[in-house]
Amino acid sequence: LDDGSLLQLNTRSAADVRFDGQQRYVRLLEGELSLDVARDTRPLVLRSDDGSLHLDSGRFNVRQFEGYSLVSVFSGMARLQGQVLLAGQQARLAAGHWQGIGTLDRNIGAWVDGMLVVSQMRLGEFLAELSRYRHGQLGCSEQVAGLRISGSYPLDDSERILEMLEVALPVRIRRFTRYWVKVEAV
Repeated sequence: LDDGSLLQLNTRSAADVRFDGQQRYVRLLEGELSLDVARDTRPLVLRSDDGSLHLDSGRFNVRQFEGYSLVSVFSGMARLQGQVLLAGQQARLAAGHWQGIGTLDRNIGAWVDGMLVVSQMRLGEFLAELSRYRHGQLGCSEQVAGLRISGSYPLDDSERILEMLEVALPVRIRRFTRYWVKVEAV
């Protein structure tokens, strides 16, 4: 950005950026962003559907979900109506308030480096996350949706990830077409 900040958008994401002489404003319209905020005399306000944050210089990740946004602070701090979220913390932002301030999951921003890193994630959730990085329909049967998966997966080759699932879990990959894939029990 023109102030030296770095804004990166994940897949299926959009943001509006407006800087003027008084303020720096970023609006997350949908999806997820990573923001490395440069030092500047103007405040930086980041708005999602769930509230407005005032960010100091530092690195932040914000992902909008249905009904809340997940705010992660890698460095710097985020302020919300006098409450502070510090480096190494993350919290849900819902209806303009912090909920469940906790320790930062450092794997949250792995997408910036082209990786999907998960620990004990349900297979159904994993495939929903993976589907953000490929075209078409990707799903699974209810019989395998609750299986747990852990690991680091390169996002540039989703076909290889699917092949790895067949090795790691009792599943098979059923391809109806190139763009319609379903993971089922063996």
